[in-house]
Amino acid sequence: MNNRYYPYGDSVHRNDKNRFYPEWYHPEGLDSPKTTVTNFHDAKSSAIKTISNNMTSVKKDFFISNSANIVSAKISSKKAISGDGTAGLVHSVEEYLAAINDCYSQLWKAESDSALPLKYNSKLWFRGLKSEDYSLIPSIARDSYNVEYETIFISKFKSKALPYLSEPSSFPFASAVESYWGLLFLMQHYGIPTRLMDWSEDALVALLFATDTFTTEAEAAKNAEVWCLNPVKLNQAYKFHEFYPPGYIPNANEPKVYQLFGPQEDLSKNTKPCALYGSLNSTRIMAQKGVFTVFPYNANLTAFEKLPDSATYLSKIVIAGDLRSDITEQLRRYGLTRAQLIPNLASVATEITQEGFYSNPVK
Repeated sequence: MNNRYYPYGDSVHRNDKNRFYPEWYHPEGLDSPKTTVTNFHDAKSSAIKTISNNMTSVKKDFFISNSANIVSAKISSKKAISGDGTAGLVHSVEEYLAAINDCYSQLWKAESDSALPLKYNSKLWFRGLKSEDYSLIPSIARDSYNVEYETIFISKFKSKALPYLSEPSSFPFASAVESYWGLLFLMQHYGIPTRLMDWSEDALVALLFATDTFTTEAEAAKNAEVWCLNPVKLNQAYKFHEFYPPGYIPNANEPKVYQLFGPQEDLSKNTKPCALYGSLNSTRIMAQKGVFTVFPYNANLTAFEKLPDSATYLSKIVIAGDLRSDITEQLRRYGLTRAQLIPNLASVATEITQEGFYSNPVK
């Protein structure tokens, strides 16, 4: 059957739909001698273009919908495989931020429900760990160490490290408290075991440390984790409000901190760590928005999460270990990289070599 066009209104085929009569053409023009083939082709072209656009839209919607279903299925599959029954397993930065909000609501619920006005800045601190098997215990209580090693480490550090510091002469003239904490924070900074534990005020910084792809084989086989801490509630365990305003987080150099957490053993007072700001504001601490907890000078330290009341100030987020590189790439797109958190020339070199480049660089 031919697809015919009858410009002057053929009486036989005019209303014959099976003859592909162009019904989109204006009916008043069918009997008009001024009707031209050109007009019809213009109308036909316009109709074809409309149909094509509609088909493109349908394909696009199908692609987007199908892609979303694929991603959803992928996440569901990973939850089933990697979750191992763990509730709230995180697979992306978006899920992580939602989990942070949940932790905030949990750890500040009593205060948000209270009719009394807050007398402090409600916040959370964050600590990222590469394996969910790791415990919240300071480095000096790991392996075969204990707090009695602290005196030995400080003595050796003073004799061997001070010549390499930019202003070593300031330590002999500092007070005993300032000298003690200054040395302890320097030791922590350079990896010597101490009673200090690093946290960050930035949730994404903790996530980046947790999902760091530079892992051991044992770490890579496990999920990562980020711990959320309510520092105000933690310090309330020591009734710090007897010495400071409610919600105040002290600096390490303050006398009361030294009295409670200095290098003297007093089992009757302290069994838990406290939250504080450090005395060493290095570029690394500033870049990482670093804050600290310090454990008491106690020979038998208990891990943070194993303390009887830990649920009132601690909460944990578990991150799918097999998605470390995906989450790290997400953070890179958002402008956060490992090199930014360790500001030195080695990090600059790493960042330069890891950046994308053209295969044929401009000469």
